[in-house]
Amino acid sequence: MEVARLLGSKLRKGDILALSGDFGALLHMLVHSLTKSAIFVTVGHAAHIAGTQSIEQIRGLIRTQPAVGWSLLLGVAAIAGFPPFGIFMSEFLLLTATIQAAPWFAVALLSGLAVAFAGLFRHLHPMVYGHPPEGQRPVPANMVPVAVHLGLVLWLGLAIPGFDAEQSGEEGQWLEQPGEGQAICGQCQGARLKPQALAVRFRGLDIAELSRQSVERAAAFLA
Repeated sequence: MEVARLLGSKLRKGDILALSGDFGALLHMLVHSLTKSAIFVTVGHAAHIAGTQSIEQIRGLIRTQPAVGWSLLLGVAAIAGFPPFGIFMSEFLLLTATIQAAPWFAVALLSGLAVAFAGLFRHLHPMVYGHPPEGQRPVPANMVPVAVHLGLVLWLGLAIPGFDAEQSGEEGQWLEQPGEGQAICGQCQGARLKPQALAVRFRGLDIAELSRQSVERAAAFLA
C-alpha cells in the first residue's frame, strides 16, 4: 500500500468531525489542514529517502534522517488528537457538542476513530523506528514549513483553552442577573435593553418579557 493512500484514508476523519459544531468546527478545519499539510510534506521526504512510496519499504526514518522521522511521529501524534496539540482541543469541543446533541453518534464516532488510528500507528512504528534498509541515506529536505505548521498547531492547542475560559467568563458576566444588594435600573427593570428596543411589542409582549417565557409557553405563544 502507498503511504499517501493510507494517510489520505485515515485523515478524512477531520472532514467528518467538521460537519458538527460552530467554533469547534472552524478550529478543527484550521488545525487539521495545518497538520495534514505538515504530514504530507514529511511523507514526501520519507518517500525520497526510501526511493519508494510503499509502506513496506519505508523503514528506520528516525535513524536515517532524524528530522524527518521526528516530524512524521509528531505530525501523526498531532492528527491523532494528542495534547497539547490544537486538534485535541478542537476534537474536545466537537465531541462535547456531539454528546449533548446525539450521544449515540458520539459513541460510534469515538469507536471509529480508535480503530482508524490503531491501524495508522501500526504502520507508523516500523516506518519511524524500524531497521533502515541497507544503503538508505539522508536526502536534502527543507523541514521549515513542517516546523512552522506544527508550531502553529501546538500554539493553538496551548492558547485556545485560555481564550475559551476568558470568553466563557465574559458571557457569564453579561448574562448574570442582579443579585441581592444590587440596584435594578428603574428605566429598563433589569432588561438591559434600550427604551427603543423595549418599545417594540409583539402580541402585547416586549422582547424582555418574551425571553423570560419557558420554551413551551414561548412556542405556544408564537404558534
